[in-house]
Amino acid sequence: MKKIFLIAVFLTAGLLFQANTKAQGGMRYGFFYSNLAPYGSWIELNNGVTVWRPNFMRTNWAPYEYGQWIWTNNGWYWDSYEPFGWIAYHYGRWYYDDYYGWIWVPDDQWAPAWVEWRYDNDYIGWAPLPPYANFSVSLGIHFSINFFTPYSHWHFVRYNHFCNPHVSNYYIGHKYVSGFFSRTKYRTNYGFQDGRVVNRGVDINFIKRRSGQNIKIREIKAVSNPSNLRNSNGSRNEVRSFIGSREEISRGNTRNIEIRKADRNSTLETSRIDIGRSRSINREEIINRSSENRTINREPVPTVIGRDNAVRSNNNRREQKVAPQVNQPRNNTIERRSTNEERINTRREAKPNYTPQKVERSREIQRANPPQQRIERRSSGNDRSNNSSNSSRERRR
Repeated sequence: MKKIFLIAVFLTAGLLFQANTKAQGGMRYGFFYSNLAPYGSWIELNNGVTVWRPNFMRTNWAPYEYGQWIWTNNGWYWDSYEPFGWIAYHYGRWYYDDYYGWIWVPDDQWAPAWVEWRYDNDYIGWAPLPPYANFSVSLGIHFSINFFTPYSHWHFVRYNHFCNPHVSNYYIGHKYVSGFFSRTKYRTNYGFQDGRVVNRGVDINFIKRRSGQNIKIREIKAVSNPSNLRNSNGSRNEVRSFIGSREEISRGNTRNIEIRKADRNSTLETSRIDIGRSRSINREEIINRSSENRTINREPVPTVIGRDNAVRSNNNRREQKVAPQVNQPRNNTIERRSTNEERINTRREAKPNYTPQKVERSREIQRANPPQQRIERRSSGNDRSNNSSNSSRERRR
């Protein structure tokens, strides 16, 4: 009887611990759970990571697609037109799963937009940062895994359409993105100022010059009530955003929120995700991870670790056509000098290499055929031609 009683106690304690763990996870993002539930479903992946999936996703849809870029005192702010954008584009990260499609991993750190950038002299593009991208005040954005953002996740536009309220009407076609991707440079520029994350992205002065537009700065005003987000009294000098503390984010009615268990393994490596966890991460561990993985202005390796630890392409096995020719930035004098030096070096390398055997062979030919003999042979040839011409004249006579 004692053994049965002890087993029952341990089982009860285990169930209570599991329920308490789920309650803590639900309470941690209770505000997100209750506000995003009408627009999608919550799924629990392996390792207890809970993600949110939108209900309706059009073909080729990607996050940060329908909205407007606004320059603010905290950098580039994405003003979304989607009903869930005021949460999902300023908190957490997005990831494309091979089975579930786009899923959102929650986090309690606010930013004007969690994106990475690419640009050249004519076009600018952006894509959502993956859950492997972490932010720290001292290091900025650093990755916990070597990750390559697929071409289909990027949006490219010309600079004169970048701040357009209908920027989605000017995206280049998906079949041309790969060409623009290879012609542009990578950029992330995150900082921390006045207790907020700042996304400076591509320099505002550079965008002003390339677009020919006077882009005004607007101030971000924090609100705690979502109903006050659009109620800005017609002011064009400010943009309202929900910026909640951890206590405010943890509030919410999670009793009727259904979190279903994933029926398939996700391609998301939940063991390498640091967002949503404690901020007290070992600095040395972050530096070691950053040195092993992608850093700013360095091209990533175009593969990621997929299901069953198999390396596969991250472009969904779609054929990418070559993009039309784009105007390239003029090279500076240093680049021109380097190209000229490369041409000279290639010409030098293109010259035949004379071996000692070839040199000796040419010398033997010169010895057997000295210059005087060559002159005599030429003269004899001339004499023969003269004799033949004289004989022909005599015959005519």
